[in-house]
Amino acid sequence: MTQRVFILGAGSSAAFQGTKGSCPTISEFFIRAHEIGLIKRYREQTMSEPLFRFIQREFGISKPELCRVPVNIESVLTRLEEVIEDFDRDGQYRIKGNLRRNKKAVNLYGTRLQASTFIGHVLLELTHNALSPLHLKLAESLTNFDTVISFNYDLLMDYALENTGNWWPYSGYRIPFKQIIDGGKFLAPLSTSDPGIAYLKLHGSLNWLYGVSPYRLIYNMPVRNGEDVFLLRSINHEIIPGPMDIAGKHEYTDNNIYYDLHSLIVAPLKDKPYESIPKALFRLWDLASDEIKIASEVILIGYSIPESDTKSQELIKQAKTRRVAFTIVDKNPNPVVERLERLLAYKPSLVYHSFQDYINSIKV
Repeated sequence: MTQRVFILGAGSSAAFQGTKGSCPTISEFFIRAHEIGLIKRYREQTMSEPLFRFIQREFGISKPELCRVPVNIESVLTRLEEVIEDFDRDGQYRIKGNLRRNKKAVNLYGTRLQASTFIGHVLLELTHNALSPLHLKLAESLTNFDTVISFNYDLLMDYALENTGNWWPYSGYRIPFKQIIDGGKFLAPLSTSDPGIAYLKLHGSLNWLYGVSPYRLIYNMPVRNGEDVFLLRSINHEIIPGPMDIAGKHEYTDNNIYYDLHSLIVAPLKDKPYESIPKALFRLWDLASDEIKIASEVILIGYSIPESDTKSQELIKQAKTRRVAFTIVDKNPNPVVERLERLLAYKPSLVYHSFQDYINSIKV
């Protein structure tokens, strides 16, 4: 039986045109946030002011300029991590009584959380409960022998998969969720005898939540995040009032440690902070590696194989031993073809110049 592996990158989401426009590129997040009125709402609620101040201080770009000047959010977050690493090098922010350093620590780590939340808000505003025709056609073409790997946080493929009626988030994500959050209630995970199509989101997902403990910073305790992952049951349901409520609206306590629950996403840095994520995501990487090793074909849709992400490159190289056939789907395929050839020492079998072209070739 044919075992195909589909790998979705940012280009697959950018191909979606919703009522509020397309998903932003890495340099368009702030411009798109302005266009959909999100920055105005942030200003009214004094949200993410530390993030905007950080950008002005480090890049010389004011909030009004952010609304019209392309700013690479990967560069912003990478610089933020450099500042945090330099500040936290000796761990002195944990010294009791050093209130000034503690305040700076809270501000820096808070800015990091706000940046991730900002990314989530933008994507949710643009894609909340949206059903993408391209993703739906792809989902309808899948069999239980296929695997979908995604580096995207958004829920476009999630909505499409569940809409087919042949995929269930409780098992399809292959994440051992601790609990399901449905309508503000914490429920036991549901089980199913048929796990269905494997959908592996290696950089996390907006509807996966994990614990971040703000009090550990304030009270001079080592920063520690929770290992448990929760599923926010919002796919195709208006469980949450809107995208502004995705983060910090749920909380739980474990071993007398209080946690805010935030979206579990691997921040878009040049060097991805994989070491700080819950172990559940590492399990997904192992599963993805196993699937690529036995695949009959790997289809890259809008995924550029970035040179800065060595972990994802190592994943792709798992196909080299068996010379697995590759198909490239990208509006600018030549750089992707070149990177793939350097990694595998052979060329892709097929190349499509758009997601739509590939979908048109599918025979359901």
